Amino acid sequence: MPWRRAAPNAAQAWLPAQRAALAARLDERCAAQSADEAAQARQEREALTAQYHDLLRKRRIRALSADETARCAWLRDTLDDDIAGAAALAEDGLRHAPGHPALLAQLARCRLREGRPQEAADLWRRAADPPGPEQLPSLRQLSLAALREGDRARAEDYRRQADALQRSPARANAADGYDPHDLSPAELGKLADTLDPLLRIATGAWLLRPAAGGRYRLLVLARDAALLRVIGRLTGEPSYLRRDCEQLLGRLLPRLRLDVEADIMAAGDPRLAWCVEQARVRRPA
Repeated sequence: MPWRRAAPNAAQAWLPAQRAALAARLDERCAAQSADEAAQARQEREALTAQYHDLLRKRRIRALSADETARCAWLRDTLDDDIAGAAALAEDGLRHAPGHPALLAQLARCRLREGRPQEAADLWRRAADPPGPEQLPSLRQLSLAALREGDRARAEDYRRQADALQRSPARANAADGYDPHDLSPAELGKLADTLDPLLRIATGAWLLRPAAGGRYRLLVLARDAALLRVIGRLTGEPSYLRRDCEQLLGRLLPRLRLDVEADIMAAGDPRLAWCVEQARVRRPA
């Protein structure tokens, strides 16, 4: 005999008249949320596709920089699922820029997907050696690689290195320094429109360019509170405010048409000395 409830459920007992209307409203909200998420995913893919085509167009005109080649390889892997093509791009880039961390990290991702984990780990070790944006994710990948091999001690060592790096305040390079961005008002407006969700929850954001040349730097100051700082020091965990900024930044960066390297700052970061009003990215009026 099939099992049956001995009595009506709570919704039937407490909300006999409203139950159907509430269920319909929940269905509508779920459908609207699904539609919003689908539209957002479509917009992100369209932005990535436009960026990919822009890089391919540039590649026909001139040689791409090492950073552009790494980005192009990542886009080929992500959009076309062309692992071999992405690996070939990264290898070609490394012939012109040996030891470039972003190219090493991209080639490592390709090698892992090709089923060559040892080669991937060797590449991540090289990418994690110099300070820079690839250091932290490469250390995380090395920790995962050690876990896959069953080497818990080495995995823990890489995890500790990554945690220490994540908690340490980034140091501004006083020898190089930064200048405010050189974008036109129209370009800055488009950037602010794209970053608007992030600008709503962050204390501030500044777009800088290294005085020595190179990629733009987007520095974002996450909101903070004294209690959250104390909790972070006790637990070693980043605050939820910082995590929200990191998640939004990861989602919005692919939509930017600029070649940007971004970072989240905390109070007291020495790079705040370069964050002048001329470099601030403001929310659209």
